[in-house]
Amino acid sequence: MTDTTDEFGPKLTFKEVWDVAVKIECGQHVRKKGQFSYLPWHTAWRLTVKNFGHTFIDYGFLENEVHTDGSVTVHSWVIIGDLGNRRTMWMPVMGYNNKAVQNPDSRVIQDSKMRCFVKNLAMFGIGFHVYEGKDAVQPEDTWDDDTKGGDGNGSTISEEQQSALATILFALSNAEEAKFLAHYKIDELSQLPAVKYDRAVASLNAKKQ
Repeated sequence: MTDTTDEFGPKLTFKEVWDVAVKIECGQHVRKKGQFSYLPWHTAWRLTVKNFGHTFIDYGFLENEVHTDGSVTVHSWVIIGDLGNRRTMWMPVMGYNNKAVQNPDSRVIQDSKMRCFVKNLAMFGIGFHVYEGKDAVQPEDTWDDDTKGGDGNGSTISEEQQSALATILFALSNAEEAKFLAHYKIDELSQLPAVKYDRAVASLNAKKQ
């Protein structure tokens, strides 16, 4: 490991990040969509913070690229270990039929950004094996309708609420996250019906006490 440090902790070369990240066990967190496998974004981020929280990590999204046919490509960037370890990723906004969505709404774009984010993390080795397996799928390749669940009109929690839940679950345990998803019969936090959010947060906070 390099001995260079700054206010964010030790600086790591890309190889040093990769050598650790590619060995992170993600198998127990991989979920299924039909015959394909994927890693939920909140799990990928929690594993990133758990293994690299001692060094510099950051991420963000670039301006969406709108094409002449109304379809959209989203772009993300991630930094782990050092500013020089910046990697970018892109992904078309796609629907359940694996085709580009024309004039997608904000929810569809939001979900595509988070899938792009997970793919971006895989560039560092986190969850990389998910993309190598025969039954693996890059998040944009196969994805069913993310509006499953809801309060009768398809309303699910916002990105901010997803982040809040992910933070609470991170403070608990991996087992608690699995129980939470199973209890609400969802595959990832983004599918939680909005009307169940307050009660879910209250229940999780009670477990922390």
